Amino acid sequence: MEIERKKLPKETLEQQKRICEMAAYFTHSNLQPVHMILVLRTALNLFFKLKNFKSAATFARRLLELGPKPEVAQQVRPQIFLSPNGPVSKYRCPQMALFPNPEGEGPSIPALKPKL
Repeated sequence: MEIERKKLPKETLEQQKRICEMAAYFTHSNLQPVHMILVLRTALNLFFKLKNFKSAATFARRLLELGPKPEVAQQVRPQIFLSPNGPVSKYRCPQMALFPNPEGEGPSIPALKPKL
């Protein structure tokens, strides 16, 4: 999956969203903790670059739960609290609503409210 993700073009915003989506899917694979740390760091960096801070913070929390090296943890911690009002996402991948938060609070991206 990672090899196919790396082959994808990165020119447009839609292509970048697809790359992020594939990285997010890969974080749900059954991998050894050392390899999962690498996968989570990749997804975290991709979502951070796309300014999808809420999903990046979720990946950062999951990464910290695995107990990475202190220097990795030091780099990741600030990315959890990026804005004063909590993590906010600029772009949203609709498929990301399928992934629940690790805290069990529902989807990682809030669903759209219907107009009344």
